[in-house]
Amino acid sequence: MIAATYAEFREATGPALDGFQEGGTILQLIDYTDDGRYLIHEGERIEVTPATTDRINAHLQRLITEETERARQSVW
Repeated sequence: MIAATYAEFREATGPALDGFQEGGTILQLIDYTDDGRYLIHEGERIEVTPATTDRINAHLQRLITEETERARQSVW
């Protein structure tokens, strides 16, 4: 049996109270016990790449920075 943990971080694009809306930016990752973490990239094809803690952190920081900038622009 393969043990794994899946996580998804979503930047919502609208005012939904539950945070769910179609679209936006998503960071998905899976952590396999005894194998490591992988980032999932969806596009025309689904691609999976190995991920270190630093790489995951960089993706999350970019997601936060981009959404913060977008939110600031829409306020002004």
